[in-house]
Amino acid sequence: MNIPTDRWYDAIFLRFSQRKYSGEKVEQEKLDDLEKVCQEFRPFPGARIELVREPDMYPFKGLIGPIMKVKDAPHYIKFIVNKEVQNHQAAIGYIGEAVILEATSLGLNTCWVTGFFHSDKTNKTTELTTGEKVIGVSPIGFADKEKDRIGKEVDYKRKSLDDITLDEVSKIPEWQQKAIEAARVAPSATNRQPWRFTVTNKSILVSCTGRFDLSFSKRLDCGIAMLHIELGAKSSGKHGSWIFEESPKVATYTLDR
Repeated sequence: MNIPTDRWYDAIFLRFSQRKYSGEKVEQEKLDDLEKVCQEFRPFPGARIELVREPDMYPFKGLIGPIMKVKDAPHYIKFIVNKEVQNHQAAIGYIGEAVILEATSLGLNTCWVTGFFHSDKTNKTTELTTGEKVIGVSPIGFADKEKDRIGKEVDYKRKSLDDITLDEVSKIPEWQQKAIEAARVAPSATNRQPWRFTVTNKSILVSCTGRFDLSFSKRLDCGIAMLHIELGAKSSGKHGSWIFEESPKVATYTLDR
């Protein structure tokens, strides 16, 4: 499946996390579009997404009671990794965000959830192969309040380009600034923004900051940023490919020519 660059790039700036839903079911045509991306967009091994149209159990839970709980979502998606495959965390971030952006482009609200869901029940109700595990979910639907629905650009609380770029921003080519700006607004667990970017004239290296986090992988967060980097680059006509790196580096996007 080819990346729909313009549609997903535009969706970057419309997407935001939503936990309260109307309960209204999504049109089958939109679910079919989402299902197609889940099935066909698998550029890296060890990661896949599964759409649950008619849930037989509600996967979401709160921190304490209703706090942080997703409410009344009619559908959801599962983020599934194979822990025996190298780079599965970054891969699921990249692929999962693709489905999130497709949903956003369809006018649907979403929310990355990797902590507050019933992982045991969700894994038991999923057909998994050896090494596979559901490591997160996202609601799919329409926000409860009209003002919270998809349709307008969002003012994100994020670190500055100078804070996340290990080079002098003013000297970075325009296409790389655009790519890093797209990554800057990417979602991350507790909004920690663990990514740092290093540039050459033909590449952007994504690295993780700080210590390895066993609860919520920073490499998953960086996988989300990877897709944003690629969309920003391609929207400037700069096509390339990814090479995974050893920790604390994550991956390098290098231009094809």
